Amino acid sequence: VAFNATGTLVATAGMDGVVKIWSSSDGKLVSNLEGPGEDITFVQWHSKGDVLLAGSSDASVWMWNAQSGSCMAVLSGHSESVTCGMFSQDGKTVITASQDGSARVWNPKDSSCLISMSDPKGIGTFHAGPITSIDSKGDLILTGSEDATAILTAIATSAGGAPTGKVVATYRNH
Repeated sequence: VAFNATGTLVATAGMDGVVKIWSSSDGKLVSNLEGPGEDITFVQWHSKGDVLLAGSSDASVWMWNAQSGSCMAVLSGHSESVTCGMFSQDGKTVITASQDGSARVWNPKDSSCLISMSDPKGIGTFHAGPITSIDSKGDLILTGSEDATAILTAIATSAGGAPTGKVVATYRNH
């Protein structure tokens, strides 16, 4: 569940893969947002408009215009349930994390993955377990995992102009 930035709309989501948008003033249904094939795992509003992000256990992330009900983007790239996600502080990117232990930064305008952070070889460069929480502040992303760690990652632009993610700190012992 989540309120939009102005508090005029409420989003509810369920295991049926449907997100419902409601008027908070009178409780009337505004729209049904359909798309994901499985459970909705989170919903998150954009801070400046009625754009809604939702993750699914089918490994996809959907973005809708909540007023019109139109799908704006589908983000695909995680291999397991997308457990958490959010718009960046400036609202220009989307950050998601998954049960597969990866986190991604997306360009919502063209659905491209800008940065993928994971540890596919299991050598300790990122989370070793499912990621369950995420937050962002400026160019920093903080992820928390079932592997009892939180990882702070800085987003920067490489010399070639491509965005990169660099682990700044790993917080252990939870």
